Amino acid sequence: MSLKILVAPASYKGSIAAFRLATVATGACLKLFRAYPKDHHLYVDCEVKEAPIADGGDDTLTSLHQALGGSLVTSEVIGPKGEPVTAGFLILQPGAEAIVELAQASGIAYLSDKELAPLTAHTYGTGQLIGRAIAGGARRIVIAVGGSASTDGGTGALAALGAKFLDSNNKPVALGGGGLADIAAIDLEQLRQTVAGVEFIVATDVTSPLLGPEGAAAVFGPQKGASAADVLILDAGLKHFADVLRGHSDFVAYDEQQFTQELVQLPGAGAAGGAGFGFAALLRAKIVSGFHFLSDLIGLEEKLAWCDIVVVAEGRLDSQSMTGKGVGEIIRGAAALNKTILALPASSLLTEAEIRSFLTRENLPAGRFFLQPTAAAEVGAVNGIATEDTVAQATIAGMKRILQSSSILP
Repeated sequence: MSLKILVAPASYKGSIAAFRLATVATGACLKLFRAYPKDHHLYVDCEVKEAPIADGGDDTLTSLHQALGGSLVTSEVIGPKGEPVTAGFLILQPGAEAIVELAQASGIAYLSDKELAPLTAHTYGTGQLIGRAIAGGARRIVIAVGGSASTDGGTGALAALGAKFLDSNNKPVALGGGGLADIAAIDLEQLRQTVAGVEFIVATDVTSPLLGPEGAAAVFGPQKGASAADVLILDAGLKHFADVLRGHSDFVAYDEQQFTQELVQLPGAGAAGGAGFGFAALLRAKIVSGFHFLSDLIGLEEKLAWCDIVVVAEGRLDSQSMTGKGVGEIIRGAAALNKTILALPASSLLTEAEIRSFLTRENLPAGRFFLQPTAAAEVGAVNGIATEDTVAQATIAGMKRILQSSSILP
């Protein structure tokens, strides 16, 4: 028997990176299959390919570097609270294309719960990375904007690229979302010179608008330490930023309705604390689905067509996983191709039967889906501990179930 296996995990955020999950699961598959002699009924001559998944959030750079190669350039930049951090960007084509991951420079992972700074955290370091990518010759820059620590509308990054956000005394406003309300004027001359001739793409799977109950501050502010009062301050600050920007000469051709529809209410404008809006407005960035854009880069569709079994993973599998998140998209795509699917979440709030029912409701083949949580917890538990050892054990257990299933044996 010969099988082609695609290992395509997302990360267990804060625990095991996607590329490590791919390595561990691949090793477990090979260990299992090489344990049987060729005359054993479970012997498998297998080929395994790894495709760790990025959706624009944490691990995007590492996953793409592993899948595509390129040159990883690292340097010291200013972190989300002003501290120096080491961050990098990926050059895919020298003098042409680069990938910048916001979380590398301005990510919430740098801050403990006690260090969260909802009003003062900023994206300045991300702008430093973008500037260095431009200085290195990049003319197309993809900005992956997941995992941010701030709600500054991207003003920190834009300031690092030359934009000047000035108060009523013609002085630079403080970095962070708390300073947005003080913006009285915006000078874009130096920014325009810095980014001239560069195409920008924002990769995110967040579809929130900038403002309101579904906006950047209300939805994501609490995750970044914002109190109810902070959320109101941040939302008002983002609105003020948008109002001042609409009055800028760069937007003289926009009437209020057009500006609101095309920028403020743009799906993804609320990504990364409103950075989606700031980058769309001032870098003329196009906002695209992080999962689909980055999956196209690594040729995921072709790899799904190639394999017999696809292994997926994420920290917790739940109903949201199946409605737009990367792992759900892979499960759908694989099921549509009638592939066998092994899901290795750390924990799952859904049972195997529930996920099969979900696929059936979408008129997709469901009989080849197998669920094997990797944490020391049963299905339905939120808190479990997953280690590389438990991932390897779950991979082997899941593969044995697949091999022993009549749906996969010849």
